[in-house]
Amino acid sequence: MKVLLIILLLVYAIGATRPPRIDVEDHPVQEHDSIGKFVELKEHQTIIFKCSGPHDDLEFKFPDMSDHKGYNEVTYLNRVEEVNDDDLGDRVLTITNVQQSDTGAYSCISLEQSSLNDTIYVFVHGENTFIPSIIAMLSYGDEDVMVPCRTTMFVDKNDIELYADGQLIKNAMKNYDHRFGYKIDKNIYDEKLSDTRFECKYKKEPNQRVFS
Repeated sequence: MKVLLIILLLVYAIGATRPPRIDVEDHPVQEHDSIGKFVELKEHQTIIFKCSGPHDDLEFKFPDMSDHKGYNEVTYLNRVEEVNDDDLGDRVLTITNVQQSDTGAYSCISLEQSSLNDTIYVFVHGENTFIPSIIAMLSYGDEDVMVPCRTTMFVDKNDIELYADGQLIKNAMKNYDHRFGYKIDKNIYDEKLSDTRFECKYKKEPNQRVFS
């Protein structure tokens, strides 16, 4: 009896520390070493996330879209529904008529143990390869910046180019992340960053570019 009780306690403890899991209906979930799990959609489609786990306090966490041009909180919330599936105990998030400004990381977390979470990055491709941003650059160090050349679809990093005042920065690719853009430091570009105009281009569609 004592052994059985210990086994039951161990099973409960293991279950209690198991992170939630996000699944997506009707769209294939892909995975890449650089960004983890992701889904690609086109504008005006619908996406349904289902978050399951051993916890009854699951909640979705949304990306920060405040710097995305075209983002409107009121109209966004009108397209979003988050409910509990009483039959399965899942947390369900539905976003209708998706827009390219919806691009970002969506997570499901346990409110009691926020370290237990699962995340899927969502690309929503419209007419632009890059998300139009109202922010030109973001500082992340004393003299370093992030150039927010974030894409609306998963592309080969080799097809994204960074220019500084019209000149190609050849070694910038190693510091590129689809979700954030380019991290620029003195090892990449040793000119005065605040006086520089950056431009990102998508080689496969030369007319697709964004300025910072």
